[in-house]
Amino acid sequence: MRWCLRQRRSFRTAELSCVECVRRRDVSWRRIGAFNDRVDRVANALGLTFVDPNSWIEDGDFARDGLHLNGGGKRRLGQLYARVSGLDVGGSAESKM
Repeated sequence: MRWCLRQRRSFRTAELSCVECVRRRDVSWRRIGAFNDRVDRVANALGLTFVDPNSWIEDGDFARDGLHLNGGGKRRLGQLYARVSGLDVGGSAESKM
């Protein structure tokens, strides 16, 4: 939280976003969800945009190890981040999938 406050002071006019933890095969959904809930509360308290990548990625977006994203998953998250940051000039990310 201190880091977020420090960034907020350093970049007063910037729109900062906070990205939640992406699910993994080796960590339970319940544990990741509890962590993301805490991060969401902090982000809201600091006025940050909270981005949920788990609503955009699917099981097929992970490499065989279940921990890392494959090319399709990275592309999908790139589209989400472009959309959130306002860099998505070619239409919505949803229409590209």
